[in-house]
Amino acid sequence: MPLTLHRKQLTDFQKGEIVALSAAKNPSNIGHELNVPRKTMDNFLRRYQKRSSMENLPRPGRPRSTSVTGDRWLARVAMTETRLPLQELKSICNIPISTRTIQRRLKERDIGKWRAVNRALLTEAHAQTRLKWAREHKEWTAEDWSKVIWSDESAIKKDSDARTVWVWRHQNKREKYLPKNVEGKKRNEGISQMIWGCFADNKLGPIVFVDDRITQDVYMGVLQHGGIYQSAKG
Repeated sequence: MPLTLHRKQLTDFQKGEIVALSAAKNPSNIGHELNVPRKTMDNFLRRYQKRSSMENLPRPGRPRSTSVTGDRWLARVAMTETRLPLQELKSICNIPISTRTIQRRLKERDIGKWRAVNRALLTEAHAQTRLKWAREHKEWTAEDWSKVIWSDESAIKKDSDARTVWVWRHQNKREKYLPKNVEGKKRNEGISQMIWGCFADNKLGPIVFVDDRITQDVYMGVLQHGGIYQSAKG
C-alpha cells in the first residue's frame, strides 16, 4: 500500500518567488520553474489574493503525533506478528502513543483485526498429495463418480479453550488464508460425541453415532449395514 506522506508547506522564500513571478507568468509555468505542484500553486495564489498576505493561518486540530517512519514500522510489525494483542504491539513498537492512535494509524493502511479462520492444519505435503489426486481424477465422468462413496465424520465437542483468535491483516483472501492467520483445528480434544454420515450418487446413508474412533473396519461395517456399499458397487 502506498505511504501517505505529509504535505510540505511552502517556505517564505518560495512564496516570495511565486508572488513576484505571478505578475508575468501563469501558475503552470511558475510551478514548473520552481518545481512546485500546480495544485499547491493555485491554493497559495487564491489565499494570497483573498487575504493579501503570505502568512499561513493556524491549522485546526492537534499536530500528528507519529512520523511516516513510525507508521511504517508499526504496520510492518503488525503484519509480521499478526496475533499480537494491541497492548503488546504498542510495547514492541515502543512508540509513545495511545492504543487508539495505533488503531487509527493501522486503519489508514487498511489493516484491522479479523477473526482467525478455523481450518485444518495442512502442510505442503498435504497440498501436493491433494493436487496429485485431483489431477489423476480430472477426466472422470459422472458415471465414474456415481460409484464413489463420500463420507465424513464430525466431533461434537466442548473445546478446552473457547477464546476467539484475532489477527492483524488486510481484508483480502490471500492474507486471510496465510498459515500465520489460520487457527488450526485440534483433534481428539474435549470430544463428547462422534457422528458419521455418507452418500453415494443420489443415495444418502444413515447418520451414525460412534462411541469409538473411526477406523477402516468401522467404516466398512457402517457402510454394509446401511446398504450403501452394495448400492455403490452396483
